[in-house]
Amino acid sequence: MDAQFPLIRKRRFYLKKNAFIVNANGLTLTFAIAFAVIAVTKTPVNLLTFLFYFLTKIICILKICRKTIKVLKLYYLLLTQYKRFVQ
Repeated sequence: MDAQFPLIRKRRFYLKKNAFIVNANGLTLTFAIAFAVIAVTKTPVNLLTFLFYFLTKIICILKICRKTIKVLKLYYLLLTQYKRFVQ
């Protein structure tokens, strides 16, 4: 299947690489926000852990949505190529 559709194989590698970059950026963003909150407001630790948990959950949900959209685009591309091949 990869031999017939080389474009899809390249996109799959790009998805894996992009997901790693998004994950690293999300973690650094959460740490930066958590340290900023510690420095400015000097809030208790339990509130900070809640904030950190909430931010990581939001980032995970956003990553899942992005991956789902990319996978749907991939399937659409595969379907259109198959339709062209059949007709």
